[in-house]
Amino acid sequence: MSTAEALINKLNAEYSRVHHDFEECFWAVKMGLHTADNSSEKLNSTKIALNSFLSSKDNLNTVRQALAQENVPPHQRAVLEMMEKTFKCYLIENPEAEAIQKQLIELETELEAKRGAMRLGYIPAGQSEDAFIAASAPELSLKVRTAPDEQTRHAAYDALRSIGPFVVEDYIRIVKLRNQFARALGYDDFYEMKVRTAEGFSKATLFGILDKLVDDTNEIYERTLAWIAEKYGPDALKGWNCQFHLSSGLTREMDPFFPFEEAPLRWGECMSRLGVHYRESTLSLDLCDRQGKYSNGFCHWPIPPFMDPATGRWIASRSNFTSLAVPNSAGSGQEAMRTLMHEGGHAAHMANITQVGRTVCGMGCIPRSVGLWMGDMAHPDNAASHRTYCTSPHVIIAIIRDQQIQVKSRHHAQTAPSQTPDPRPQTPDPNMNAPASPTYPQQDSPFFAQERAPMSVPYAETQSMFIESLMGDAAWLARYARDRQGRVIPWELIERNIRQKHPIRSMWIRTALCVPYFEKAIYEASPDQLTPEFVLNLSDSVEQRLARQLATRPLMAVPHILSDESSCYYHAYILAELAVSQTRRHFQLTYGRITDDPRVGEDLAHTYWRPGSGVPYFDLVARLTKAPFSSGAFVGELVKPLEEHLAGEKRDYDLALANPAPALGLPLSLLLRAVIRFVHGDEVVSECGPTAPAKSFEEACALYKQWVLEKWPRKQ
Repeated sequence: MSTAEALINKLNAEYSRVHHDFEECFWAVKMGLHTADNSSEKLNSTKIALNSFLSSKDNLNTVRQALAQENVPPHQRAVLEMMEKTFKCYLIENPEAEAIQKQLIELETELEAKRGAMRLGYIPAGQSEDAFIAASAPELSLKVRTAPDEQTRHAAYDALRSIGPFVVEDYIRIVKLRNQFARALGYDDFYEMKVRTAEGFSKATLFGILDKLVDDTNEIYERTLAWIAEKYGPDALKGWNCQFHLSSGLTREMDPFFPFEEAPLRWGECMSRLGVHYRESTLSLDLCDRQGKYSNGFCHWPIPPFMDPATGRWIASRSNFTSLAVPNSAGSGQEAMRTLMHEGGHAAHMANITQVGRTVCGMGCIPRSVGLWMGDMAHPDNAASHRTYCTSPHVIIAIIRDQQIQVKSRHHAQTAPSQTPDPRPQTPDPNMNAPASPTYPQQDSPFFAQERAPMSVPYAETQSMFIESLMGDAAWLARYARDRQGRVIPWELIERNIRQKHPIRSMWIRTALCVPYFEKAIYEASPDQLTPEFVLNLSDSVEQRLARQLATRPLMAVPHILSDESSCYYHAYILAELAVSQTRRHFQLTYGRITDDPRVGEDLAHTYWRPGSGVPYFDLVARLTKAPFSSGAFVGELVKPLEEHLAGEKRDYDLALANPAPALGLPLSLLLRAVIRFVHGDEVVSECGPTAPAKSFEEACALYKQWVLEKWPRKQ
């Protein structure tokens, strides 16, 4: 064994251990588990151990020594270069900065515990103070969007605004320490440090992009606000009224077509038809809200995937993701589906980071034994010479007959002649006579697939937001938005939703812009300026400047700003939104459709997902879409005439109804290729997998559905 190989094996094992220990404790703390150690002391110690490993000068030096050797094989050199890049993001050579980092971990953990224990709630309209109803931040946000009386909405909104004064003093101490930490390492401020280490470009470059977006949307946004005021009255622009007028009625009308208890099964079907699978991952889904649970959805990975060179085994990923749905509340089914699509998109991305240095096989590689998900891979035409872990998720449909496996192209199986001709552009199967695909180094390390720097934050968010974006497509709604009797959502309701939301899409981007501009101003302020009054006034002034109103979710109630991992992070959603629009435009022009087209999943896995942190974000967007990254597609969507947009959506809706959903051909467990666990805190409600009580995903979903209906009976 060479020196380089031995070092790679050693660092892989050490990183996997400290990463796993921290993520397991992180999940226990955020979910309020009692069957695991969820103490703040354990979270502190595991985070310090992880940070110490990532910031180790010895690790960086040994990697550089290995890189200086001659005759290091290319795939090992690529791994060592990724390790070097990672360690450089965290190395703390300054003893002062190292001491500050330890203080920050302690303060952030204390603030998280304090915020989690905060007494939040509201008094319903017309009730006395004795009628106080305790409610989490997500429940309060839901009330602001859906409560029919303004007094209750206002009370819920005031409760959200109370978070700011509650956390502001602790937040200021953390901001000051974060800036001290960044400056000790040679950066101007903490935001500059986060952007440089995560994205590889400067804060000035980032805000150059954002400033242009502000300028490009000013006129559109002013028209949107005028439209809202004219349609609903000037009071509709108040923070506790705006989202209610824009979404509440439709949320309730659309609610029957998104039954919460049906969401997991529909998600599984959607992912399978899109050609997305999870490469033998284990996914734990905690979807329902409860007291003490972390007040934001997320997806984390206790185990990043990689091909372990020490054993020759594929180490499949393990993902934990969560939402905050209240199953018998209006909008809960949409929220659950949105979380499954978004966080499930994150999980699919991370599960498929393979870095395999081969072009995609177009001949349909399948497991030698369908019952063993990760056995040898056998090519149907040349089993002796073609054994590999095929990275193609869409070319496989196996039909088991007489204990033999026949292989067909999933694309061909799903595009059989239909009763209604499809007028949209038709593109040949990309696997037929496709040009050579770009190759990547063999991934022999979890460093390519860990979600921290140097992985680009907008790169990660683009994957989840793209999958989630399908929920806005009429074709997707025609296939997956159905009530408990199986009736499809009517076009009239979709049309009303589009007419209401299309003119106000600029509102989302302007509200989202408030977070990075607020954090930029906070970290650029001098220590003397950072008083509670200054911070609270700044949050309001940023909202007024960019959103022209106080936001429905106050800036100080946005949980991202408090956590080290997600602070100076929110710009990622904005850059990702631009990339999603560019990606959608590419697929629509190339394939004519997105919903249920397995070529989409194939392209995502091959170009976006497979490289992991090995390719710069903007390069990946350009590689897939054949165009440089820009805001052009997004702004183009904003200015597109409403009637033109409606005509295209109606055509797609009619085609989706006229052409039945493609037959899956196999149980979902085999198509998704995942062990999936439905949990509620410490309780394992149901799970599917080779050794689980429920062998099939469909059975696990049925058990989860039964549990949901028993715990949250439907409201009559």
